[in-house]
This record gives sequence, structure tokens and C-alpha cells, in this order.
Amino acid sequence: MTDIVQVRADRWLDSIELAHSSNLRSRFELDYSPAQDPSQGLKFVVETQHFFNCALWAEEDRARSKVLGDAHLAQVKRQIDSLNQRRNDWIEVIDRYFAEQLEELRPPIREGVRLNSETVGSIVDRLSILTLRRFALEQLIQQPISRQAVPESRARLELCVQQHQMLTTCLRELLLDLLQGARVHYSFRTMKLYNDERFNPHVGTGTEAQVGQPLVSTRTNP
Repeated sequence: MTDIVQVRADRWLDSIELAHSSNLRSRFELDYSPAQDPSQGLKFVVETQHFFNCALWAEEDRARSKVLGDAHLAQVKRQIDSLNQRRNDWIEVIDRYFAEQLEELRPPIREGVRLNSETVGSIVDRLSILTLRRFALEQLIQQPISRQAVPESRARLELCVQQHQMLTTCLRELLLDLLQGARVHYSFRTMKLYNDERFNPHVGTGTEAQVGQPLVSTRTNP
């Protein structure tokens, strides 16, 4: 393994870690468009994807409220759907960034090269969520809702940190393999259909299906 390969992989990892540690709420708006050019840099695209996870986390908390009325909860649910769509859009933007980088570098493909079932973007998304979970647990330890929950919060935080380290190692190994041609990059598309009125009759302004009427599921994921 050449030093330049290790340096490039570590620089990518540093950009991802820096993006996940950024103060995002002051930098992005909820109507931020995912139709951006990945050439703006890895930190930019990872920050943007992380932002939608931040916003999604906050809305998921609100959705569990026992005091919000049904109409308000319906608005929260629609916001969650919109944010989750954008979160997945930006996972694909991250994958497109790495596809373009590898296309430019053209690492020599080894004989018996392997295809990874999890993309770089999907691992970055998991690291983003672990970062948010770690932050939430740290807050619960500093300002606990219940004193009895502090020991469990500490145990969960320790596990969260461990899992983040392990997943970062997995990502580094994947990046090194991609740069050396031991694995090839393929961007698995989520192809979510339920927010598109062309595929989901409930999204459009036409006649709604009756309650209880069986529909062919438009979901490609559970």
C-alpha cells in the first residue's frame, strides 16, 4: 500500500469527521435544495447530509409528544417525510462524489475484485446518526431528565463511542480498498417512491383512496 493512498483515505475521513462536528443549525435552512453540485467538496456534501439528519432527529422527538394535537402531529409527520427524502437524496450525492473521485483517479482494478453491499454514503449516514446519538447522550448525562437514567446513559454513550470507532475503521478499510482496486464502487439507488405523486396516488391532488382500500405498496424499503 502506497503512502499516497493512505493519506488520501485519511484526508477523506478527516473531512467527514469535521463535517459531523460542525455547528449546522446556524448554516442551513430546512428548504435547502439537494440539487447541488458535488464538486463543491466532500465536507460540504457531508455537512448537508448531516444537517438533514439533525433536523430529522428533532422532528422525530416532536412526533413523540403527548401534548401536541393531531393536526400539529400530522404536520410534523409530513416534515419527517420531507426531511427523510432529502436525507436519502444526499446519501446519493455523497456516493456520486466518491464515484467521480474514483473515476478521476482510475485505480487499477485487481483480479477477483469485490463489490461492497454498503456504499460509502450509507456508512457516512450511519456515522452521522451515531454522532447525533452521542451528543444526545452527553446532554442527558449533563442535564438528566431523570437521575435514575444517568448510569444507563453513560453505558449507552460508551457503546455509542465504541460503535462509532468500529464503523470509522470499516469505512477507512473500504476507502483503502476502493483506492487500491480491491473493491469497486457502485451507487445503490434507494428509488423511494412514496413522496412522488407520479407513483403514489395519496401524494397528488386527485381522488384519495378510501380508508381501508387495499393498495399495492409503493415502498421499496420497509
